[in-house]
Amino acid sequence: IPRELRGLHPDNPVNRVRSGGAQLELSARVRGNSPRSAVPADDGLSPATSALVQGLVSAARSWT
Repeated sequence: IPRELRGLHPDNPVNRVRSGGAQLELSARVRGNSPRSAVPADDGLSPATSALVQGLVSAARSWT
């Protein structure tokens, strides 16, 4: 992958932490800006986004 496309820009917050980080590239449907995105719930999140957040929280809790 060409260096300029690797996601290594120093201004990216993911690249600023001591041990590195991870950045997820979310589809338009999960971001909620697709015509196929479900209507957001009262919390402002679509069901797909909510499921992703819950999964990430569960994974993070299992690592501690």
